[in-house]
Amino acid sequence: AKALAERVRKVEPDLAHKIALRMGHGMKEFETRKTRAWFVTTGYVVRLLANHPNWFDSHTHLIIDEVHERSVDSDILCLLCRRLLHSHPTIRLVLMSATLAADLYSQYF
Repeated sequence: AKALAERVRKVEPDLAHKIALRMGHGMKEFETRKTRAWFVTTGYVVRLLANHPNWFDSHTHLIIDEVHERSVDSDILCLLCRRLLHSHPTIRLVLMSATLAADLYSQYF
C-alpha cells in the first residue's frame, strides 16, 4: 500500500495532496483535510469494516486490488464488503484482478 500510494503521488503531482496512506498501528502518511483517496492494507480495511462500518457513510467507492490472492484476511474482507453493500446500497465496490473469476465474484456479491 505504501509503495502504491507513493507511486501515485509521484506520477500525479497535481493530485498528491488528495492521496493518503493508512496502515496498522495508527500509521498515517500524507493525510490532510484535502485527502480524497486512501491507500490502505487489507488488514486495515478489514478492521475498519468490522469495527467502524459507519466510516463508509461518507464514501462512494471501495476499490480492492488483487482480489484473487486468497488469504484469511482477503476472504474476511469479501464477507465484510458483502455486508457493507447491504447496509450502504449507494457505495460502489470495485474488484480488480488480472485473473479474476468474474462470474464467481458477481454471484457472491
